[in-house]
Amino acid sequence: MGTLLGHLAPALLICHSGLYYTVMASQALSRGQKLLFPPLPARDKQGQRWRQRVRAEGTVKVGAGEILILRESFFPPGTNCFPLIDWEAPRRPFQHHNAWQHATIFGFFLLSALVELTSQAWLAQRSMKLERAATALALVVKLLEMVARIEHKNALEIRVHTVLMLPAFLLALVLIVEVWVPDQPPLWVLKPRLMLVSGSWLLQVTSILYAPLSGQP
Repeated sequence: MGTLLGHLAPALLICHSGLYYTVMASQALSRGQKLLFPPLPARDKQGQRWRQRVRAEGTVKVGAGEILILRESFFPPGTNCFPLIDWEAPRRPFQHHNAWQHATIFGFFLLSALVELTSQAWLAQRSMKLERAATALALVVKLLEMVARIEHKNALEIRVHTVLMLPAFLLALVLIVEVWVPDQPPLWVLKPRLMLVSGSWLLQVTSILYAPLSGQP
């Protein structure tokens, strides 16, 4: 992820997700819905094919998570950042720290997407609390990894990562609250706003670090 493309792709994905949930929240509020998404019927009353029970955003999250993890490990072509330990060295040190930190973040978001698909397709009744808890866990892991990343960084990277922690913390807090107090319209509005802030700030950080207008970071 330590490249222009590596930061640009997640930023655009976060912004796209924020816009999607903004549209969904606007439609739900304008229609006076009590739920952001209409509930799925019980499994025995649904179609036989699991594809008919799965929402599109879960499938997109799975695909994006897999692509981002593979990119961290094997991009550019010929790169292999997958080995975590250098077994040939006498002290067997850890290696590829940045790649593994990013892959851990993407891996937990991939896990949350798989939890969503499992809840929608294979559980007798969809568990929204389980889905929200999995997403909240992924955001908490992201926040912890961002805290770990500021170690041994220069002043500029410490500042930009500290800035990105604020929307990540607030978004994780909103999702944790949503686990216990679901279906609250203020949270419908606040969540996409924080996603848009997080994505736009990540785009600005990408520009500062890798494509500054002045030519110097």
